[in-house]
Amino acid sequence: MASISGQAVGASGAHYAASKAGIIVLTKIVAAELASHGVTCNALAPAAVRTPAFDVLSEERLETLRQRIPVGRFGEPAEIAELAAFLCSDEAGYITGATFDANGGPADALRSARLNPRVARTEDAVCPLREPARARAGKTRSRRSG
Repeated sequence: MASISGQAVGASGAHYAASKAGIIVLTKIVAAELASHGVTCNALAPAAVRTPAFDVLSEERLETLRQRIPVGRFGEPAEIAELAAFLCSDEAGYITGATFDANGGPADALRSARLNPRVARTEDAVCPLREPARARAGKTRSRRSG
């Protein structure tokens, strides 16, 4: 189990971030070495998933954390478990050496949305440089020449 801390500055202390980054690299090495034997190896990198560790946080702190998540909520352990189960299934046999971010959307997407007027907001997500789905309904894509 990796973590968003292995990929982002400031998410945790250096010791924790280094250990999680090591897991991500080790995942790639193991995946490369065992792929020819039919063994896959992937890492999960969850961010704020509601676990008993949250019980010690104040409601104010939880709200501050929640506001940083583009989908506007914390992850649930069952969501991570479902992803892990899929990666262990035969259907995921071609997937190896990957790190799956389960983080409710990249935190910098919110920062971009606040600073960039070209970012469109939908009810559930922040979609950079795109119209909300209902605004795109019925439109066809055109290619720019250039």
